Amino acid sequence: MIQGHAPHVNKMIWNDVVAKIFAPSAITSSHVVMEEFVSNRGQILVYGADWCGDCLRTKTQLTSLGIDFDYLDTSADNSERENAIEISGVPSIPVVVFPDGTHFVEPSNAEVETKLRSLQLIN
Repeated sequence: MIQGHAPHVNKMIWNDVVAKIFAPSAITSSHVVMEEFVSNRGQILVYGADWCGDCLRTKTQLTSLGIDFDYLDTSADNSERENAIEISGVPSIPVVVFPDGTHFVEPSNAEVETKLRSLQLIN
């Protein structure tokens, strides 16, 4: 709770934040950013940080499967962090963006492998 504010004010603030996050313009903006990055690069993007265990696991998996990907370090470049949040809507990593424009946040190895098979990037 925000100090000095009545609970109903906190709810109003929260509702305003939620409305902005899930507004159609925010969704459209995320979609445009994602499409722009995927179409410009034509391959998988992984937004992550070297201190993140899930990020390292995902990078290792893609490398071991022979999948080309661009790794965008969110801890070294604040604009990449902002892009990852713009795409996913949450401040969590890794964010994996696939060539079809879809994305996963903190995916398991099984989820990544299933997606790669559906895109016919692996057998």
